[in-house]
Amino acid sequence: EDAFNKSIEAFEQGPDSIAQFSTLRGLAKLYALRGDIRGPQLGDALVGLRARENNPTMMIEALLVGGTARMFMGNLQSGRDDLERAISLFPSIPEHAFSSHPGTDPRVVCLNAAALTWWQMGYPDRAVARADAALKLAAEIEHPFTIAYAHFHAGLLHLWGRDFAVAVELMQRLLVLAREHGFQIWRAAGTVLLGAAQAGLG
Repeated sequence: EDAFNKSIEAFEQGPDSIAQFSTLRGLAKLYALRGDIRGPQLGDALVGLRARENNPTMMIEALLVGGTARMFMGNLQSGRDDLERAISLFPSIPEHAFSSHPGTDPRVVCLNAAALTWWQMGYPDRAVARADAALKLAAEIEHPFTIAYAHFHAGLLHLWGRDFAVAVELMQRLLVLAREHGFQIWRAAGTVLLGAAQAGLG
């Protein structure tokens, strides 16, 4: 956190808004891992920075930061609106716009977060449609870690919906992928969710 804050102070003295954006995005990820409630403010700051750049990929990430934070804090409608606004920007960027992005493709994260938000708001059909779209996009961009992410979150959604057979199938696919690529986090999380789904089936 200290390193991020020092970087932010340095970048505030210069015109490089892309560097500022990258640093704030890293700080937002740190706060998200901690469960820190400063996500919405950082998301708004990122949106403000994006206004200085004609860059829809930056706007997608900015709305993702604010939207997921608001959703996890219980402001479902505002979080959903941010996430859906981000999703509406997908057609304006190339398919592999995030190919150099570390970790999960932000578009797939947007779709999965929107799915969980729609579910909590009482719209299971819309939630499943967003989760299916995340699986489809992850397959199209052919990024294994993103595919694993999409499978886990789709499986979680189907577990919530008591569609245990689909959740089992998704977790079985996830575990094959996790073993193939050495994704220990997804192997652990997928095993837990598989067990829950199998218990649901009796």
